[in-house]
Amino acid sequence: MAIGRIHEALAEIRAALKRDAAEAAEGAVLFRWRRHLALRDQIDPTIAAISTVMVLVTTLMFVLVQVVGRGNNEAQGDAR
Repeated sequence: MAIGRIHEALAEIRAALKRDAAEAAEGAVLFRWRRHLALRDQIDPTIAAISTVMVLVTTLMFVLVQVVGRGNNEAQGDAR
């Protein structure tokens, strides 16, 4: 099925490499682009939402640590 088509595409790229490296490179890029599009279309919206929330939480935590750290450094500078 799908794995068979992947093997066929890779065999075509290898065969093109023997003839023309530029053609093989173009085929490899096209293969990766199509694979990316196929995977992107299959992502569950719930997983995408959870991933977005995790990125936002991580970013917020990073910003808070920087702000708190800067405040502590300023407080220590005043105490000296």
